[in-house]
Amino acid sequence: MIPDAPKGLPPPALHTYGASSLTVQESHTLAEQAKQLNEDRLKWDVEKDFVKLLHIGLSRHIESGNEARTYELLRDLRHAREFMDEVIPVGEDLWIDWLTDENLLAKSLEDRINLMELHSRAVREEPSSAQLWRQYGDFMYYLYTCSNRPDDGDSPGWPADDKMAGQQLFTWAEMLKVWEHGIENTHNHINDGNQVWDRYMEIRVSALSKQSAPEEIQAVHDLFTSRLIKDAHMTWDQTFGSYSSFVTAFANDQYEELMIQVSQRSQQVKKSYSLREPFEFKIQQAIEKEDKPAEYDAYTDYLAWELRMSGPFSLETISALYARATTRFHTDAALWIGYVGFLIEQSKPGHNQPLHGVLQRANRRCPFSGELWAQRLLAMEVDNSSFQDIEAIKHLATSSLKVDQSGLEDLLTVYIAWCGYLRRRATASGGEDEHDVAEVGIRSALENYRKAGEKVMGKDFRGDPSYRLERIHLRVLFQRNDVAGCRAVWKEVSKQQADSYDFWYRYYIFAMIVWGRSDPTQSPKEPTNILRQGLKRVETMDSPELLIEMYLNHCEQHESVEDYRRATIDVRKAKKRVAERREKETAAQWEAYYKQQAEQNAAQEHAAEVQDGASRKRSAEEDHPDGQSSKKQKAKAEPNNDVAMAEPEAAAEPLKRDREHTVIIVKNIPKDATDLDVRKFFRDCGTVNSIKLKPEKGSQTATVEFETVEDARFAQTKVAKPMGDNQLEIEFAVGTTLYVTNYPPTADDKFIRGLFKDFGEVVDVRFPSLQGNTRRRFCYVQFVDPDQAQKATEIDGQVLDDQYHLSVKVSDPTRKENRHGAIEEGREVVVHNLNWKASEEDVKALFSDTGTVEKVRIPRNMTGQSKGTAFITYSTKAEAEKSVETFHNTPFQSRTLRVEVAVPRAKRTLTTVLRGSTHSASPDPSTNGDAMQLDGEDDASNYKARSLAILNVPDTVNAARLQALLGGYGTIKKFSLRPDHGGAIVEFTEIKSVGEAELGLENTELDGVRIRTGSVPELMKSNPTWKRSRLGERDRTTENGPANTSSSGTAKTTSFAPGPRVARPAPKRGGLGKKTGLGFRKTAGEQNGDGNGGAKSNAEFRAMFLKGKEDGEPAENKAGENQVGE
Repeated sequence: MIPDAPKGLPPPALHTYGASSLTVQESHTLAEQAKQLNEDRLKWDVEKDFVKLLHIGLSRHIESGNEARTYELLRDLRHAREFMDEVIPVGEDLWIDWLTDENLLAKSLEDRINLMELHSRAVREEPSSAQLWRQYGDFMYYLYTCSNRPDDGDSPGWPADDKMAGQQLFTWAEMLKVWEHGIENTHNHINDGNQVWDRYMEIRVSALSKQSAPEEIQAVHDLFTSRLIKDAHMTWDQTFGSYSSFVTAFANDQYEELMIQVSQRSQQVKKSYSLREPFEFKIQQAIEKEDKPAEYDAYTDYLAWELRMSGPFSLETISALYARATTRFHTDAALWIGYVGFLIEQSKPGHNQPLHGVLQRANRRCPFSGELWAQRLLAMEVDNSSFQDIEAIKHLATSSLKVDQSGLEDLLTVYIAWCGYLRRRATASGGEDEHDVAEVGIRSALENYRKAGEKVMGKDFRGDPSYRLERIHLRVLFQRNDVAGCRAVWKEVSKQQADSYDFWYRYYIFAMIVWGRSDPTQSPKEPTNILRQGLKRVETMDSPELLIEMYLNHCEQHESVEDYRRATIDVRKAKKRVAERREKETAAQWEAYYKQQAEQNAAQEHAAEVQDGASRKRSAEEDHPDGQSSKKQKAKAEPNNDVAMAEPEAAAEPLKRDREHTVIIVKNIPKDATDLDVRKFFRDCGTVNSIKLKPEKGSQTATVEFETVEDARFAQTKVAKPMGDNQLEIEFAVGTTLYVTNYPPTADDKFIRGLFKDFGEVVDVRFPSLQGNTRRRFCYVQFVDPDQAQKATEIDGQVLDDQYHLSVKVSDPTRKENRHGAIEEGREVVVHNLNWKASEEDVKALFSDTGTVEKVRIPRNMTGQSKGTAFITYSTKAEAEKSVETFHNTPFQSRTLRVEVAVPRAKRTLTTVLRGSTHSASPDPSTNGDAMQLDGEDDASNYKARSLAILNVPDTVNAARLQALLGGYGTIKKFSLRPDHGGAIVEFTEIKSVGEAELGLENTELDGVRIRTGSVPELMKSNPTWKRSRLGERDRTTENGPANTSSSGTAKTTSFAPGPRVARPAPKRGGLGKKTGLGFRKTAGEQNGDGNGGAKSNAEFRAMFLKGKEDGEPAENKAGENQVGE
């Protein structure tokens, strides 16, 4: 028997938890967990682990052939589950375990009734779980059949009394009602709604064989057709097959007509599923692998796509997807907040019932989320719930939130919603009683918030920086015309907010309104005095320039000439004090920066001494998942490794651009100002290298880079000069830039900004050019404030994608280190003219005679054949040099070896061979682009048709990003990144992938540049695509058009920069004629006989595709024939 779940259950009992099915260690773990739960009832993870371990003990007990009821810890397991259900949400998986266990224990009618009620509790808690509804429905059908099954000799069934009672309790109608409720909650589940629907229809159809009334047959038919033409689901074909069997059995004379009709009407549903199938596949794949992070990412990507594509009829589809996601990740507040926000956007007045149910479940699963509690209060207010009900939820929210875990902001969010409700209620009624209730409630909220803040932060707690509760209180007092009360609140707030310009602005506006209501013919002395009080704080105020301007304007418009004259003197003194403050701040910034650099230098020097000259390197200079560095790791990635590591510029190079000392950050720029306006503003300060504007609320922020440090320092003096009507804020960017590396290879600007969004305002992300080295993987991230940049270094060492240890350091161009690694340290040798049959073991056995061989690598082609070269890494430079002396020009396996020390070389192109596909010849562009070399013989006839060139690729885009983009159109066999020609070459395994890629990449942009597709020869004639980094520097273009183009196709050039360089045709290859044939496709013009050249357009490809269908020939084959020049 399952006991009821009384409120206030005690925590698990404290005892030894011994059981024959548990180990001694497991029993000890249970006892320790019980102790923790007695100390704190809200340890969710401990509670779940406690229940899971007790369940494991029961499962082992039953597997050993024992009766379930003899499990020694059965009482503890049942109590723990009831306790968990009272304290925390159980979740789908644990509910399934619970119901399964109790099903094994249910022997009497009373047990079965209690189990039926437990099923009902489970689906109330998780109404979107198809598995729980299926279990519930199957159990109800079992109860119905057992109650109505006639006895036979082999299977006596239930006792007669139980059957008689069951026939009254477990009726056909009650059983069907459970199934129908399950279908109502899961029919829009594309992936698993069929679990409930298929079984329900099986029961309904089997019942027709006993009683085939016409109305019942029609009802079942309508259920089938509704499912087939309205509900997109993964098992549509199986449903259609079941419908075919049903029609054959009950409407065979109309079979063809009905089947054709349903097939035609279901086209939209099948299309809807086909669009969602990739997302569903990713979710299913993650579930099968038990990869929770991958499943979560799949759901969030799926939701983002659905919301982006949503239309007027998307409510049920998106709601069902949110329901599925929150069932799988029931304690993820972000998913619940997104779910609630979507329902609010879609809600209509008076139709908020679904929202209330969702909010109730969200609050139970995420009681730590103040935003979800606040949304529930607001929803109740919208629906005109009673004051007592709203107050009860407010008390529940504030008692559930633990500020030491949730944080003060969550508690404040709840109080804002509650106090806002009190204010609106008092305003609507206009009665004194309601105003009294509002004022008492708001004062209580303020006091409780203050106590919570002091509990967390101690006596240093200074309240809400935006004083939001106080502003609600002021509004209530002002509505009551309690001006004295308002003044008292303003004075109290001033104790904490005196250094906030926003505070003085709002205080001043309040005083002006009071003055306007009293006698506007008199001088506004109170507002004037408020501004004068504010002027006393200009040395510490966040934006003193704005207050100074406001004070002068106020006196000029509202005060007498004597007061205005005094104001001009006050302003001059205040500006002087502000200028002195700014100078001190600038000096302090420089001092702090140099002090930080000195400390870092000293720490590094100390580490060098301790390590006795051991190799030191930045953590991300090698592409190892663990992010560690040692001599045994190689600095040069293998040619066939598509995850290449970054190699920053060599320290031996002179410092070309000292951005960390020549960049200033300019705030409060007028929102309509252009980069030309900013340049004009600073033109007398020196040479401006670059300007980047970032829109803000009501203004803009810019990073301005000057040619020299002196120019940047001089620009600081412009702070006193307004730009338009805006008073600028100018700060040095010293210490605001981070050097970031060892992030995932596919990371782009959006990914990097997302990493650092919680630390402050990111104004710029700069990726390096890959022209000199395609294996670079680092970037510079610039914040508006050095403190934000320093705080962002907290994620240094964070693991991304379970393999990349992120490296985040404050950038210092003066501290560039020499490169390290086997090649740079002279520990690697290259062996040429190696016998193709020689293995790594053979080479290691030979070369181990001269020292410790750490690694041997033999590059191979796509067929696995050695290329006759080997790379050998020794533990020391001396060993490598000795091997050259010993083995150079010596015979080995009938070949004379040539051995030399490896020399560092930048990788200017990157070719990735994906060995998982079948081997075939692949294009490998030569350095001059005039030829393609075949690595094999098989499939050589169509490799050109399977190859595609990507043009206009910015030189900051790496191979991993392009491969991720292209992989969506088909399996890639070989990929070559060619930043030296502004593009890449991809060879697919199938011809049709080329056409799909050409269509799919139309209007695609990378780093703000629209890429395009074309032929390999066209790419090899192109120049690289550069990103301009200095004002006035020409955009380097391809011969096919501007490198930097906007989405509309217009060049992104500033109005004061010189125009793009005119592209002139390259000289023809004298005497050799036009190169055609192997490795090159004919251009569209050549195929048509016009000889004008040019790549085939997407419109032409569509025409070929459609023509291929009309002729009965696969379009991809025709496209391949037309694209190959023979």
